[in-house]
Amino acid sequence: MDYLPLFLAALTAVTKVLLITLLGAWASWKGVFPRENIKVVDKLVMEVFTPCLIISKVIPKADTEILKGMWPLVAVCGWDMFWGLSLGFIAAKIMGSKHRSVIQAAISFPNSISSVYTLAVALAKTEPVQQLASSSGMYPGTSSEIEAGLISRATALVLTSTVWWNLARWTVAYNLLSKSQPQPWKDRLKKVFTPPPVIACFVAFALGAIKPVREWWEAGNVLADAVEVGGRSMVPCVLIVLGARVYWVAYDYYSKQPDQIELKDMEEEDAADPEAPEVVETPKPVVVPDNLSFKELLVIICLRQGACIPLALVFLYAVSQVVSDPMLLIVSFLQAVGPPMINLTIMAGLQGNYEKSLSELMMFTYSFSVITWMIAIFFCLQLLTSTLPYNVTESSETLTLVADSL
Repeated sequence: MDYLPLFLAALTAVTKVLLITLLGAWASWKGVFPRENIKVVDKLVMEVFTPCLIISKVIPKADTEILKGMWPLVAVCGWDMFWGLSLGFIAAKIMGSKHRSVIQAAISFPNSISSVYTLAVALAKTEPVQQLASSSGMYPGTSSEIEAGLISRATALVLTSTVWWNLARWTVAYNLLSKSQPQPWKDRLKKVFTPPPVIACFVAFALGAIKPVREWWEAGNVLADAVEVGGRSMVPCVLIVLGARVYWVAYDYYSKQPDQIELKDMEEEDAADPEAPEVVETPKPVVVPDNLSFKELLVIICLRQGACIPLALVFLYAVSQVVSDPMLLIVSFLQAVGPPMINLTIMAGLQGNYEKSLSELMMFTYSFSVITWMIAIFFCLQLLTSTLPYNVTESSETLTLVADSL
């Protein structure tokens, strides 16, 4: 087997993500994208661009065909949580760590939406994936038609899976990060089902289930075109924000904070002042510090971005025995091998726990992900080309449905 096309496909997909992410870091470095603007763009992505993308891509495919392939995506969510919680528990026990719950949360919940969608769309444009799609008989047509079908399928699969991933995140992960006084279940369930992307999924499926509406949308109109343009803004915005986040975390990590220096100086001045009032010290309860040690951070990185690859390949091989849709298999694999989800930092902010440690973790894991994504995608494509029908054509421009020629 010629491994070069598989390596180039993996390299191409990861490089596209990396370049747009670096653009966000560069903009932050130049002062074009200040820290306070990150939340503004986050809100636009969550409340405008992502719902537009979901509605524009799901309505045309919201029939029984799209629902047939959902079970592997539900299964991979459970698979990630099972081995993540188990290995996190074992690792914390071996290290004697007092931060077992946050280690489990970081290992069990990867970035399964934004990065996965971007990589899946990039892979849909590569020749090996298009050849897999053509050989499967599920994506007929020329190269451009196959690419469009793969992108549409990837969009529907990834964005629909936000429903159960959000459910798992805001119940299991949020509870793991809670030290005390967790939010009531009513509030947590509200966070699961009320985000605009989740509502957009329900609306899109409801509208797409009505055949006249689906046909009207597929025929093309001003509303459909406008919603589609809005949806195209999601991916670049998400990656630019990711780059900005990594930059600001690195900035905080490697530079001294003036406010901390001033506070330390004030404390020293008060201690040196003989006229300062005497402070009566009261015993304080023993509190476990929020900061994760370097050893704990290293264990999370090794398990989340190292051990996850062979475990995901085992899952992929098992599912490929009963599923022949290459894009469904690729998406399910990608959802199992990513770095920790960005939502961990949001949950930590809501809880007031582990904010600094999780920000540092994001910086290291997303820097490492450039290498781990490429390795994971290479082995994924190698496994799929050896287990699924794979016919190599002379040129990607002449890809046609192989099944019709047999």
